[in-house]
Amino acid sequence: MTLYCKEKQRKSSESGITIIALVVTIAVLLILAGVSITSLVGSEGVIDSTKKSVNEVVSTEDELNNNLNDLINKVDEQLSTETEEPTPPDTIDN
Repeated sequence: MTLYCKEKQRKSSESGITIIALVVTIAVLLILAGVSITSLVGSEGVIDSTKKSVNEVVSTEDELNNNLNDLINKVDEQLSTETEEPTPPDTIDN
């Protein structure tokens, strides 16, 4: 073989490795993208977990507000049923 043919063959084999590396890299990136998208929007993904957490927080907040309102109503009822008795003035001993 001539020097030109050997040089051309060497360049050809080097570019083949580059193309294979590119294909492998793209395949790995596609796999990673698929896993990432699944973990983000899957049935137990980040988005669903966040929505569940938000619903739990809202539910707990509503329950706490209801309990607080009940407590306020009970205190108001207790205060309104008590008769106001005059309180004796404080005596100061000198």
